[in-house]
Amino acid sequence: MIESFNESILQEYENNLNSQVNVRDYLVNFINTLPITTSNSIKLQSSSIVQLTQSTNQLTRDAATTAANKCYQLALALYSLTTETSFEDVQIAANQLTQCGTNVRTVRDCSFHGR
Repeated sequence: MIESFNESILQEYENNLNSQVNVRDYLVNFINTLPITTSNSIKLQSSSIVQLTQSTNQLTRDAATTAANKCYQLALALYSLTTETSFEDVQIAANQLTQCGTNVRTVRDCSFHGR
């Protein structure tokens, strides 16, 4: 009886986790399609990626790679806009991009839980 109950709880947990993985995958791929137009778009997109990559057990290898590539694109765009963007905006975006890189590296260094 208890073993059956434990298996049921574990199955529910895994189903919930897989649902969250699918949502994060979708959102990372969606953000990847957004254009980079201004420093505000860089700040918004990098902030979103940071939030999506914080839960490392809810990311697939593909989502982590996509997030890393988008962070790189955002960093290049930020660099090209530094002369026309306020110091504070550059600093905010740079901090978020650093956190994004840290999150993605953590995901890469951890196991992907079969994902």
